[in-house]
Formats: sequence, C-alpha cells, structure tokens
Amino acid sequence: MYEDQEEEEEEEKEEEEEKEEEEQSVIMNKG
Repeated sequence: MYEDQEEEEEEEKEEEEEKEEEEQSVIMNKG
C-alpha cells in the first residue's frame, strides 16, 4: 500500500512539472 502511494505522489509531481513547463513555454512564445 505504501509503495502505491509513493508512486502516485511521484506521478503527480511529474504532471505538475509538465504543466509548469507548458505554461513557461506559452509565456515565452507570447513574448
């Protein structure tokens, strides 16, 4: 059970990082 929870947290972190990268690239494209 603990292992599954850790994997889910890691996936959430990766998704958040991807969103941040997309937002940054959009801002750079507008600039």
